[in-house]
Amino acid sequence: APTGIDLRVVLLTIGLGLITALLFTFVPAWRATLRDAQSLIRTGASHGSGPSWRLGRPLVALQVALTLLLVFGAMLTGRAFVALLQTPLGFDPQDVARIVVRRPAGPDVLGVYLRLLETVARQPDVAATGGASQIPLTRSAPDEGVRLADGQDRVGIRLVLPGFFETLRIPVVDGRPLTLADLHEDPDAAVLSVSGARALFGQRDPIGGVFDNGRGRRLH
Repeated sequence: APTGIDLRVVLLTIGLGLITALLFTFVPAWRATLRDAQSLIRTGASHGSGPSWRLGRPLVALQVALTLLLVFGAMLTGRAFVALLQTPLGFDPQDVARIVVRRPAGPDVLGVYLRLLETVARQPDVAATGGASQIPLTRSAPDEGVRLADGQDRVGIRLVLPGFFETLRIPVVDGRPLTLADLHEDPDAAVLSVSGARALFGQRDPIGGVFDNGRGRRLH
C-alpha cells in the first residue's frame, strides 16, 4: 500500500486542536465575566501572592515544558516521515494491483499460474503481469534462503514468474530479467538484488556465479 497522509486523520487532529483551544481560552474568559468588577478589585491583591498563584506558577512551567516537548516531537516525526517518503523502495507500487491465489491442486501448477497471467493480461488497461511467491518487503519462509557464514543472516529466495520485474518496474542493474524461456530451458536461472549479490559474492562479479539455494539446488 502507498505511504501517505490520511486526510481524515488530519481533519480530526485539526478539529481536536481547535476544540481544545476554545475550551482553554474562552471558558476561563467567560467565567471571569460572571464576576463583578468590585469583587475582582477587592481580591486582586491577594491573588498576586496567595496559595493559588504559588500553585499556578509550577503549572504554567509544566504546560510550557509539555508544549515544547510536543513541538519537538512533532518536528522529529515530520522529519522521519519525509525521510520515509524519500527512501527508494527498489520497485514502483503505483497502479499495481495484487491478486492472491491459493496454490492449485494437480500436477500442472505452473501451467495454471501462466494461464491465469495470460487471462489477466488480456483485460483492458493492464500493461504488464507477473507473479511471485511473496511480495517485496515481506520476509521469506524460514526454510527458504541461503544462510550466510555468520549463521544469523541469510539471503531470502522468492520464486517469480516472467513479467515480475516489468510489472513492479524493478530496474535490472546488470544481466537480464527472467523470461518465459527460462522456465523450460534454464529453470535454475536467478536474479539477485544488489544487497544479495554483495552478501553472496562480495566484491566479485555475480554474473555467471553459482550459489546453493539452501536445499542443495545450484542456482546461477
